Amino acid sequence: EVIYVIERLVDLACREHGFDPVEIRRRNMIPQNAMPYANGLGMTYDSGAYEQVMDTALRLGDWDGFAARREEARARGKHRGFGISAYMETSTGAPRERTEMTVRPTEGAAGQIDVVIGTLSSGQGHETSFAQLVTDWLGVPFDAVNLITGDTDNVEVGGGSHSGRSMRMGAIVITEAVGKIIDKGRRIAARVLEAAVADIAYAEGRFTVVGTDHAVGLFEAAAAAAERDDLGEDIAGRLGADAEVNLR
Repeated sequence: EVIYVIERLVDLACREHGFDPVEIRRRNMIPQNAMPYANGLGMTYDSGAYEQVMDTALRLGDWDGFAARREEARARGKHRGFGISAYMETSTGAPRERTEMTVRPTEGAAGQIDVVIGTLSSGQGHETSFAQLVTDWLGVPFDAVNLITGDTDNVEVGGGSHSGRSMRMGAIVITEAVGKIIDKGRRIAARVLEAAVADIAYAEGRFTVVGTDHAVGLFEAAAAAAERDDLGEDIAGRLGADAEVNLR
């Protein structure tokens, strides 16, 4: 855990240079009268009485009596320590996330959905959870979803994976991108099926003219957008969408 490493470095600095471990932390805390406080990363602390919280924790932990307890333990051949950690985070972690989704047709009815996203799995199973979202919302097979992460040649923006943020932030941008893809797909299908956009419904991976059996699949619509030159500039080319959220 990063915060453990940071706090250990602070304690090592205190030992090396003779700083008091409480006072060095107090010196670096944002005072209550400085709120709201914008930090160097563009995030704002809206409130907080951090010194008061630390003083309460030290009182409850009997910091003043620790030296005596340590000596008593040492006399019994034991080692006693007192750990201090000052840590704060938002419930969403880094407040920015982005996805770029592209529907890629292949030969036959099969196809692939490329999902480029910034948050990176370190064992949480994003390959499953994000694919389940796309499968549910677009109605495509699970194995059609291709998650692309961790390569800055492809990933333009990302907030990383920490603080339990990945699904919260990832779901926001994925659902927005899915909505844009369906909207554009309906316009493509309307041209292909020679119907009004308002008469096109989408479900289970297919665009259908309401009240008829005339339909075109999602990957077929993507192929039409890529191959036909009579669809108009607004819908020709890539069937895909980008979505970004920034909560700063």
